[in-house]
Amino acid sequence: MVELINIEKNYPNFNLKVNFKVNEGEIFGLVGQSGSGKSTILKMIQGIIKFDKGLIKIKNNTETAYIFQEFNLLYNKNVFDNVSLPLILKRRFSEKKVEEVLKFVGLYDKKNSYPISLSGGEKQRAAIARALVSNPGLLLCDEVTTSLDKTVKDGILDLFEEINRKYGVTIIVVTHELEVVKRLCDRVAIIEKERISDIFSIEKKEYNKENVNYTDYVRGVLK
Repeated sequence: MVELINIEKNYPNFNLKVNFKVNEGEIFGLVGQSGSGKSTILKMIQGIIKFDKGLIKIKNNTETAYIFQEFNLLYNKNVFDNVSLPLILKRRFSEKKVEEVLKFVGLYDKKNSYPISLSGGEKQRAAIARALVSNPGLLLCDEVTTSLDKTVKDGILDLFEEINRKYGVTIIVVTHELEVVKRLCDRVAIIEKERISDIFSIEKKEYNKENVNYTDYVRGVLK
């Protein structure tokens, strides 16, 4: 589905070099400490940031959608109009499709509400609906649960699982929350010191963080 081949991105005091492949239909996690480059990777896949070297291969005719941590909703438009935007921009507006995704994310009764009146979880659901409305094959999620409390977070994770299961959407999740990766992802890549230090499948077990480095900690929690 997605392959990053010898990708490099350089800033002053920052030199990111990565190679990895995400399989079609899986939920793939990217974890790392702040400043490790995980969000940069996601933005390069989407084309928001240009990489300096290498190649990103995405399956032909795959539509991608990006969900931001800050929701990025337009506060002068109601929920229905926010979700409609991708279809309007692509000149294929469908009221039926907008209402379908609003029902799917549980926001149909809020379609005439404005973002200022929504809770954090409702804003995130609106952002998810806006991403889903154009039928993406690849969904890129940047720290989408960071600002949510546990109960709301669990509901959002349930929704991502259903998106993956019902629509077969490939999902890449950037997060520093290991419990999110443990709950949601099939595989995970650890970003440390601007490199991928490990990639492995997720198995569930308890792990003690004490006296281990970051990579060993992540492996212990998730592997």
